[in-house]
Amino acid sequence: DRGVVLEAVKRHGRALQYAAEPLQRDRGICLAAVSQNGLALRYAPEHIRRDSEIVLKAVAQNNAALQFADRIIAFDVIRRSGAMLRYASDDLRADPEVVMAAIRQSPAALQHASDKLRGCRDFVLRAVRCRGRALACAAEPLRSDEELVLAALAQDMMAMHYVPEDL
Repeated sequence: DRGVVLEAVKRHGRALQYAAEPLQRDRGICLAAVSQNGLALRYAPEHIRRDSEIVLKAVAQNNAALQFADRIIAFDVIRRSGAMLRYASDDLRADPEVVMAAIRQSPAALQHASDKLRGCRDFVLRAVRCRGRALACAAEPLRSDEELVLAALAQDMMAMHYVPEDL
């Protein structure tokens, strides 16, 4: 019964996982669920995860809900607030386009990128050319790379704070 499920998710958003499939596909029920607990987005079907109103409501309730969002919506959120990369799915944290968009907003976003990207010299070079302070979050060996350090300093002299003393 729709009314029973609606009342249940209003009290406990994660109750959405126990609803019958037709009710899990109900936009109103999903909106009520994520309003109570953003992480209920995990139990919503794909078409709901592509609904920007529902996703933004979920993320407003709990930033970690971003990991369950559709790629396009999650990318848009990250593009506006680079710090949100920390809540993105592993796939998005490994996507150079998404991570670079996050770095443009916040150089510290590089710390939430995949280890592979943080250790990729070419990617980190692009990152420090965009935002020099991203050097602070590069993989340890790259922080001593002279070309990367010079590129970071050319973009932002404050990157000097992240240059190893032995360089």
